[in-house]
Amino acid sequence: MGAIAILYASKHQQFKALVLEGLFANSYDLGEEMLNKKIGKRLAKFVGYAIFWIGSMIWSLGKFRHSRPMDHIAQVSPTPMMIIRGKNDERVPEISFNKLLLAAGDPMELWLHDGLHTKAFNQYPDEYKQRVLKFLNKHTK
Repeated sequence: MGAIAILYASKHQQFKALVLEGLFANSYDLGEEMLNKKIGKRLAKFVGYAIFWIGSMIWSLGKFRHSRPMDHIAQVSPTPMMIIRGKNDERVPEISFNKLLLAAGDPMELWLHDGLHTKAFNQYPDEYKQRVLKFLNKHTK
């Protein structure tokens, strides 16, 4: 959902602030990580490029750029973004998240918690509410 929000917000500057969680730079990174875990790194590189690239083209209806939020996140600026990531994210590789972070513009706040992928609210409900409300209050008045 974060990727969709980035794509939309990059084209429509109507938001006062965005809170995003579970972000990735591009869908290829996710597929490669999944294949690395299933079949190993060597075979994953070969299989991933051949099969996942074709799958992504089909999934994105030939518009492969839609599965690359890192190409759009800079255009979200100057809308403030709060980006939430679990240090133990089992779905999005850290390298993919870091690519996206490098592409992001300002203003941006980052909350790295010790939890899992998109589980900040479930694992840290009080801290989540406090941080998100503080961010929204700061940027939406």
